[in-house]
Amino acid sequence: MVKKYLVILVILQVFALLAVMGCQNPAILVPPDMVGLVKDFQEGADVYHCLVLVEEDADNNPQYGLAWIRVTESTILTRNGVKVEEAACLLLVTGMRVQVWFAGPVMESYPVQGYTRRIEIVD
Repeated sequence: MVKKYLVILVILQVFALLAVMGCQNPAILVPPDMVGLVKDFQEGADVYHCLVLVEEDADNNPQYGLAWIRVTESTILTRNGVKVEEAACLLLVTGMRVQVWFAGPVMESYPVQGYTRRIEIVD
């Protein structure tokens, strides 16, 4: 009888753990595609659209080296894990350290080019 209750208790704990894990933001759990410094910036048609050149840190086993990242109105901007409501193109400046998550595949050129799903400003 006690074994039966223990089995039920373990099963309930597993379901509770899975429910809690499923409620977390998956974007936070995925490591960034690149980490580096903003090297150049090109304004777009408005404050929600711009191009940012990011140079990847050499000591972090770089995958891309350099990347032109395209910022759009759907790009999520965070600073120290907190979402920033201001347009990313208004806040990003040369020399700023950022983490970048791409939205889909990048164009295989040098520097690579891609749309940005999320940018984390690292202080």
